[in-house]
Amino acid sequence: MAKRPNGSIGIDLSMDGIRVVTFEQKKDLRIRQRQAAVLATNTFADDREVHWQVIEPVLADVLAKANIKKGRAHVAIPDQFAVIRELSLPDFSDEELRSLIQFELTNSIHVPFQEVVFDFVRVPKKDAVTENPDEVNVILVAADKLLCERIVSLLHKFRIRTMSIELRSLAAHRVLKRVRDLPETFLLVETTASGTSIHVFHGDVLYLTRQVTLSLQDAETMEGGAGAGLLAGSDWLVNPDSLPHITDEQQTSTTVEQLLAGAYVSRIAAELDRTRNFFHYTLNRRQAEFSEVVFVGGRSVTPEVMEELRNRLGMPVTSLAFQDMIDKGLFKERRGASWLGDERADEYAVAIGLALREV
Repeated sequence: MAKRPNGSIGIDLSMDGIRVVTFEQKKDLRIRQRQAAVLATNTFADDREVHWQVIEPVLADVLAKANIKKGRAHVAIPDQFAVIRELSLPDFSDEELRSLIQFELTNSIHVPFQEVVFDFVRVPKKDAVTENPDEVNVILVAADKLLCERIVSLLHKFRIRTMSIELRSLAAHRVLKRVRDLPETFLLVETTASGTSIHVFHGDVLYLTRQVTLSLQDAETMEGGAGAGLLAGSDWLVNPDSLPHITDEQQTSTTVEQLLAGAYVSRIAAELDRTRNFFHYTLNRRQAEFSEVVFVGGRSVTPEVMEELRNRLGMPVTSLAFQDMIDKGLFKERRGASWLGDERADEYAVAIGLALREV
């Protein structure tokens, strides 16, 4: 019998780059490999067109440098390729609900994809907003089926079997659950070079995701687009000149505002308030009290920025750091590695959360 590979591969496919993590389980759980590369601006276009001719060679390079020749992968996709809806449906069995949701997706639930794959989770009775005792609330997550199928096909070329595809926010939440006690209701904020994503978690359920085209200006950010500032650090493998070119005709420009700290705090605080209000009043969760804002992604969210946001929002503002994962015993650093102290290490939270699915 063939020996089963030691652990799974976490592949974070984000708007600005690809990050890959693998673990090894011996006496202790350790990161075996951690590699990443930037993607060219507009690899993912506004019209949801994906330039696979850019992604494939970059992914090949990352996998080669991580010495990954085969295996099982859990993959995260950009949130822009999924939608979240809360539905009130008859209190059927899960199998019956799945059939009903499939019917509704075909006939009455609008999603911006030609074809969809979906999953759902039941809202706990205590958090349900339906007043009909014969109904149940469910959170529906529907993703672009063509994107998911293309990912499966692409990874198959590299002898990698795709075990699951999920949202980046859910993978980050998995890491948070393992390193700290989370409040009942909180805001998870992802910061990347391609913008800021705001997610509402309540009772460990993801209710809401918003994309905000704001980014905190980084001292290393250079001209040339969303991924430029990611090139610093020895583990970022690809320089801009080596990336496959996207022509002007292929480009669909996304404007991401690069803001200095003061302007970013003001704007993002307003967006966080808007998100809280939407959850309270549009989703009818007025009794839920937001207790914390947690930043993940590691993109220049300094203690000063978090302190100013804390003052404006009136609640704790924290961040998830690579060092937190080490300190809490989630895993150990590989012997001889020099990752601690690397400011880019914080950007691997999603890939780590994916690889942890089988740990």
